[in-house]
Amino acid sequence: MPSAEAERRVFERHVPRELVFTTFRPTFDRMGRIRDISQGGLAMEYTLLEEKPGLEEKVVIDIFNSEKKYNLFNVPCRVIYDRRVNESEGFLTNVETRRCGLKFENLRPEQSAQLEMVLNEMTIEREGSSGDASQVYQLH
Repeated sequence: MPSAEAERRVFERHVPRELVFTTFRPTFDRMGRIRDISQGGLAMEYTLLEEKPGLEEKVVIDIFNSEKKYNLFNVPCRVIYDRRVNESEGFLTNVETRRCGLKFENLRPEQSAQLEMVLNEMTIEREGSSGDASQVYQLH
């Protein structure tokens, strides 16, 4: 039986095949790696090196990679969750890794088109799928 979280999803989530990042505007004080993404939103992981206040319910993000192949700026989102995923041990007790789920909201038509182009450029290899495990799928 699918989980309640999976049942709520309208769009299939995909893992980017290369590193793609996101950061929060206007302070750019949190930057992390996109873990999965769809037409409806994304999940990211980021590290806090110092304690920061929680995220607002409504945020604006940028999506990019180091080669500047994927760039999408000023994307309005709603924070679905933002939770700690590790318990630091040892000498790095102030380092905290968090996972954050964002839902895209009120995208302008040009942002929706650009998001679709970004998704179409990213390909992934699906492990554990039926058939050839090396099959590559285009994201839509």
